[in-house]
Amino acid sequence: MEENTNPSYKYEKLSKFLSFVLRHHPDQYNLELDEEGFTLLNDLMEALKKTRHSWAELADIERLVSEGEKKRFEIRGDKIRALYGHSVKVKIEDSFCPKGFLYHGTSSDLLTEILDEGLCPMGRQFVHLSRDKKTAEAVGKRHHPEPVILEIDAVRACENGIKFFDRGEVVLSEKIPPDFIKSLG
Repeated sequence: MEENTNPSYKYEKLSKFLSFVLRHHPDQYNLELDEEGFTLLNDLMEALKKTRHSWAELADIERLVSEGEKKRFEIRGDKIRALYGHSVKVKIEDSFCPKGFLYHGTSSDLLTEILDEGLCPMGRQFVHLSRDKKTAEAVGKRHHPEPVILEIDAVRACENGIKFFDRGEVVLSEKIPPDFIKSLG
């Protein structure tokens, strides 16, 4: 089978690989994450040399971070981290109170459970929320062809002690109790 050499395809695969490593399995590539989820760029570059992404240079990583459609990563000085999606524990600071509603797309099969128990992070460290209904619907379609959109009263939730963290297009939160969730159908 011939490998796809399309540059955007290669960058998409690199982005998914970096997500896998920096969010879930740094130990498989002998990378250590600090408490905020950062690892040294030089260590990441060394790890990449032993993978099918050995073609990637530092400039490719920097391009992926600055031009990537999903803004999954952040470079700070000589370190890099994933901004969201962690199953490994990382410390996130700088909570904020959103000014309106946030949204979450999910499967209709889970609706009753969510409305009874709340919105939980599942296998991740935080719940992922969208800033608009359209994005929540697109995210929900990854799991179900006709997702249910949940509206989160983020202002009231924040006033009641739920922490939210701004990660650009994605807002992370602790568990959202059912009192702050409304199904939009």
